[in-house]
Amino acid sequence: ALTVTDVDDDGAVHWAVTAIPPTAVGAPRGSAPDDAIVHTNADGDPAYLPVCPPEGEAHTYELSLYALTEPLALDNTATGDDVVAALGARSAAGTASRTLLVGTYER
Repeated sequence: ALTVTDVDDDGAVHWAVTAIPPTAVGAPRGSAPDDAIVHTNADGDPAYLPVCPPEGEAHTYELSLYALTEPLALDNTATGDDVVAALGARSAAGTASRTLLVGTYER
């Protein structure tokens, strides 16, 4: 699973992707690997929401990649917030490992 969240906007989900095939090696920019599920972002769209903080403000973004011991029980109707909550529970239970990349962007 993959999530991109805006720490400075109450954790707004910019991208949530689950069911990424373990054989996936990449995807075109802004799209998910074939057969993966893209969940709705903070704007309610099932897509990547580009980072774009208000002009003059720096926002911190977290890109989290999770390795799960079993697939999430979420289908394509789950929101990005649902995905983040489920992944947090899995991490707390020790059934998910997370790699985190943190970046700051300012316009």
